[in-house]
Amino acid sequence: SGDQYNSIIIEAQISDNEHLIDDLEINWSISCTGDGCVSFEEFTDSNGNGKYDDGEDFLDCGLDRICSNNVDCTFPDINQTEGNGQWDQANLLEFSSSENIDSSTGIVSAIFYPPEVRYNSDNVQYTISVTARDPFQQNDSSISPSIASSTIIVQNINQPPEIVSYDFETSTEDESFSIFISDFEICDPDNLDNEIFEFLYGNSKLKLWKDFALNFRLKNKSYYVPSKIYCNESDNFDYWLSKKRIIKCTRELNASLLSRGLQHIRGLGIYE
Repeated sequence: SGDQYNSIIIEAQISDNEHLIDDLEINWSISCTGDGCVSFEEFTDSNGNGKYDDGEDFLDCGLDRICSNNVDCTFPDINQTEGNGQWDQANLLEFSSSENIDSSTGIVSAIFYPPEVRYNSDNVQYTISVTARDPFQQNDSSISPSIASSTIIVQNINQPPEIVSYDFETSTEDESFSIFISDFEICDPDNLDNEIFEFLYGNSKLKLWKDFALNFRLKNKSYYVPSKIYCNESDNFDYWLSKKRIIKCTRELNASLLSRGLQHIRGLGIYE
């Protein structure tokens, strides 16, 4: 998991019939593929040497490079690297030849520190390799070393969404009052809006809005698609989305939703 600051011990057993374990040169390496492969805070490389030097400007946004105060629905890094006043670089892999080699068993080990994963859709994959060279390989670079690798996929632990705020109009006692999903501001820190809309309605929010605008809202003015959903149109868009949801659902789920809806209506006393 990349949402808890923990560690994993990686072990490999090395055997050499000709040499002692202590005579071998052992090294570990790590590489990353996929979205979210970030290991240091952004900085201005003023002298062009490819590394951070004291005094160079940097964005103190944490190892995920996202400043929570600049992006809606984003929380500070769990490893406390955001806003700590110093440039941070992840220590993903730790190994010491004096502490992580057991000469009696031939087992070598390294400690892997999984980074924070921001979104559920991120597929962060690390390949950890151990390389061993005997004295002959150490003295002759043309002889390939012995290499073994292991792959670890780091996934996000889902965080539940939060209702940040809501906006209801004034209601009158004993009169019906409609509440729409657009009345709420919902924050889901580890799911992107488009992922939620893809799951619920089978397409991105922008694509759905364009479809609604071109086929229902504008009709004979389909040459123009506004990029914003205006307040007086959100209810119609919500209703249109609900029909899309019904079409996308299975019969069993629709039947369950209908049954729950009828129970609610009976509770209001307006259905026999």
